[in-house]
Amino acid sequence: LEKALKDKTKAENLLLKYYTNSDYTIIRPGGLVNEDASGKAILTADKMSVGSIARKDVADLVLDALYSKKCSQKILHAVDPSRAKDGKTYEAFEL
Repeated sequence: LEKALKDKTKAENLLLKYYTNSDYTIIRPGGLVNEDASGKAILTADKMSVGSIARKDVADLVLDALYSKKCSQKILHAVDPSRAKDGKTYEAFEL
């Protein structure tokens, strides 16, 4: 997993450095789980967000972001507040 994370960071850094005129969105999901979608997952700009999220919820959020001009050239985090064990809340990124 360590190599994959290093490769991911390297790819993101190259994108940010050399593709400044490109239309991209980076979505960083929390811990992925193979459960039914809750429908309560959100995208947030909060870099400190943590938690688990169903793969199906991530797919839905990616599609939402794909059609939102507000997501262009953004790095967002996908989390599901309904799965939070510590009760932490995050501000949702408005699509």
